Amino acid sequence: MSELNVSIGIYQPLFGRAVREYLDPGFMVLDWLGNPAPELRELALHHHILQSRLFERHDLTGLFSPKFFSKTGLTSCEVKDWVKQNPGHDVYCFDGRPFVPYTHYNSIERGVINHPEFEDLTRRVCRAIGFDLPSELGRQTNQQAILCNFWCASPSFWERWSREIVLPIFELVQSDAVLARKVFCKLPYRSPTPVFLIVFIYERMMSYFIQIKGINAAMFPWTAERILGLNWASPMREYLVHNIPWIDELDRCRRWTSDDRAKLADAYSELVSHADIRAHEADTFNPHNYDLPARKLPPKALKHEPSPLEGGGAQ
Repeated sequence: MSELNVSIGIYQPLFGRAVREYLDPGFMVLDWLGNPAPELRELALHHHILQSRLFERHDLTGLFSPKFFSKTGLTSCEVKDWVKQNPGHDVYCFDGRPFVPYTHYNSIERGVINHPEFEDLTRRVCRAIGFDLPSELGRQTNQQAILCNFWCASPSFWERWSREIVLPIFELVQSDAVLARKVFCKLPYRSPTPVFLIVFIYERMMSYFIQIKGINAAMFPWTAERILGLNWASPMREYLVHNIPWIDELDRCRRWTSDDRAKLADAYSELVSHADIRAHEADTFNPHNYDLPARKLPPKALKHEPSPLEGGGAQ
């Protein structure tokens, strides 16, 4: 199939009436007003996409949260144009936290900052579902890491993701009840809507799945200029301006040492010691309601007609 004719079905969940004005009309609206499992976030939504076979309707299917524009600055037109300009991949990834490679050595290390048992529990979940992580977790840059589940994929990939990751996670409740109780549990979180630990474990699996399984994936290119063009708190912008050059140079030469890792950790510790910034370095959410995005799309991006509602969580 020609890249010009590829069918791209990217959905955004309508989980509350207030969310609608933040949705990109170039994406498709997924009716999630019923939201049967809000604490499972995208894990529940991906399960719905799989159970309802939505992924069979398109050559590429994805699920992007309403905060996609606030986190990436990308519109639906830019997403679709980039996908069509880079044909032939099974998965297309748009990292929603492109600053993380400049604050942490990898995404698991970032999780440990907020939850000391994060790596251990992530490994236990992966082992329980038959997806062992390597004993040593290497460096992740924006060429390897994807957070926030901003990806779209082919039907064959969705089938494999379902079989090897999503369904086994839900089966943990029966197969390993002790572990399930540890990860299907609420975490302290900024959002008024509770969230389970398994959600954060799940979103990190895609990066490692792509690497370990050799998936044919395309990663959206986050240049320093594009990253600095996003909305940042002033201390975070200064941090990135100062640290991106030397970190990019290390990644270019692939020569990270233990001293370099310590330097990165010290730089981030210095940042958070002087600013109340941890875990929300980017200006991505409404200060009055964390469940809502920080920004609406600019008028020039609203040239599409609103997309129709797809049936979903409203039972």
